[in-house]
Amino acid sequence: MRLPCLLFVGLVAVVTSQTFGPCPYDSLIPNSKKLLYAIDCITIPVPLDPLVPAGSQINFVLTRIRPAAVIPIQAQVWVLNELGEPGNALLDTFTPSTPLEFEFILPDHRGTGYSNELACPDTTQNTASTQCLQWARSNADTGTQLRHYTIANAAADLKAAIDLVPRVAGRRLVLHGLGYGTLWAQRFLQLHPNVVQAVTLDGPLNPVTYNLADPDGAYLDPTAKRMYARCDAAPACKATFTSRGFATTESAVMKVLNDWRVGSDNCIRTHFPQFNTRAHAERVSTLHYIWMDDPQFYWHRVLLAGVFARLVNCGASDVVALDRFFNQIQISNLTAAPFTVKDNAIQQTRTSLVLAKNIQLSDEIYPPTPGAAVPSAVQLRQLDLNRITTGEGAANAELRERGFPVYPASASARGHVPTTTTTRVFQLGGDYDPAAIVSQSQSLASTQPSWFSSVFPVGPHLATYLPRAGITCAFDVFIQFWTDSSVDPTTRKTCWNSQLTDFDWNLANDRTRNAAVQHFGVSALFPITVANVIPAPPAAPTAAAVVTSDDDNDNDNDNDVDDDHSAMSSSAIVGVVIGAVLGCLILLCCLAALLYFMKKSKRPVNYNKQLAYSQHTTYPPVYTSPPISPTLVAAQSVVMAPGPPMVAPPSPTSILVPYDNPKTYGYAQ
Repeated sequence: MRLPCLLFVGLVAVVTSQTFGPCPYDSLIPNSKKLLYAIDCITIPVPLDPLVPAGSQINFVLTRIRPAAVIPIQAQVWVLNELGEPGNALLDTFTPSTPLEFEFILPDHRGTGYSNELACPDTTQNTASTQCLQWARSNADTGTQLRHYTIANAAADLKAAIDLVPRVAGRRLVLHGLGYGTLWAQRFLQLHPNVVQAVTLDGPLNPVTYNLADPDGAYLDPTAKRMYARCDAAPACKATFTSRGFATTESAVMKVLNDWRVGSDNCIRTHFPQFNTRAHAERVSTLHYIWMDDPQFYWHRVLLAGVFARLVNCGASDVVALDRFFNQIQISNLTAAPFTVKDNAIQQTRTSLVLAKNIQLSDEIYPPTPGAAVPSAVQLRQLDLNRITTGEGAANAELRERGFPVYPASASARGHVPTTTTTRVFQLGGDYDPAAIVSQSQSLASTQPSWFSSVFPVGPHLATYLPRAGITCAFDVFIQFWTDSSVDPTTRKTCWNSQLTDFDWNLANDRTRNAAVQHFGVSALFPITVANVIPAPPAAPTAAAVVTSDDDNDNDNDNDVDDDHSAMSSSAIVGVVIGAVLGCLILLCCLAALLYFMKKSKRPVNYNKQLAYSQHTTYPPVYTSPPISPTLVAAQSVVMAPGPPMVAPPSPTSILVPYDNPKTYGYAQ
């Protein structure tokens, strides 16, 4: 009986290799990409509950990317995306202008993209809405059954797909996890330790210590304070704040934020009264998280110190620069992106905030110590008053308290570290990653004999995206490891030491200068003050210098010129006049050009890093697969805890307006 089964599985694999078809979003893929790449998709049915293989099925959709030209393929790389984001959102990242020698598989995590996307049936664009909460509670154990949308079950989906999707004999099988995708990959390794040949973890999370019960205090705020400590180590940066009476940059930033939060910051109150609210202060606070987290803002991070320096100084030129800055970031519209509604523009990538909250409030919020208390929303908001940057901690706590369902610890991936495996694993963490603390992931790697760990100097979250900022070092190391994982990646030569040594406080890089011009209108990070300007050396005397001696022998020492030189010829006068006229014309042309480019550069930036695909109702062909029997550790079906009775949201006049997920903030388009 075993031989026929094996033959059947082999037959299914052969058939599957011929059944990849057009993607649901095929008409939206630019022709320029289709010339370089063969991009197709497949839908694989998988059990909603892997413990009941013959039960209800859901779609698991994969996007496959291959070079259009016939070139040697080094490995098949499965890319596991961030929480709530489908694989198809990575299409731009893995279709560079020069095709790589890899076949990329981008799976849509269950509950996202075209893999049974989870979305509340309301129009509030907010998972905290009463209608969305009611829908989530009613679909916890029936209907959609949110309790089955877990990391462990996503790992089972991955195993089923890997078994079905063929690859050329001898081609390496690799997993590449991004952020939450590192938890997904580690859960897969824990269940299937020797299936893949190599794993790379970008922005690695430790499944034992990672905790979102208080992410602001554990991750975001300490990282922002460390960045400002680096400012204190730069003379011009430190002098900007010490010249105004502050001992450190951090103390200046905290003073401005705390005053702004209660409406008493003098600069905001005087010049920007329309922004003199706590909500606006928190939006600028959250900008620390956005710019430190997202690699596309790698060169923007130093501008934050410039913002607070100008708020402290508050001169006329500072007010002009700040007005431009607030316009650029669209401060009044800096709100959570509407990922949960089917018919909005940003939903084109089909990202699911419902799936994100379902996993965050369960798998990612349980404290490391069993039985430890989880802070309340009120406690977290009180703690946030003394923090530089705030994120989603209080909003998540409020969502739990209002009754968003959670699945119990018995169904969670928390604490399930990968078992000893022959698979080679390389993890890379940014030194200034506000979402994943490097020391936590390093402690896990130290217990695994086949794991390697490196720190990306001054790095943000997810080095995979750094090529967008002109930095390819980290991605090059990943590529080397995908090709040959037998060499210790920590010993490979990289360009880190030449590219990344410190924050660019001096605007030495063109990208930082451009960011300053775009957001401040000038290529200067800090206000011009006596303290941070280095005096120019005295000019050396020249032949044209004015004579200071009494050269006319009249003994009055009044710098008179000789009578022979007191008269200027008429031709010289005409020359001076013509020169002055030409100089004025040149100056007027320069001013006109400057005004044109300033007006052109004042347009807000599109900060949506997602690849925009509109919603389609067509799917690639569905194919029948053999029954799936994943070896799950949690060998029992669980029931989601419905949570406490649902209550109305607190009054918005007494608390900060909740922000669902600061990582999904985007400037208005």
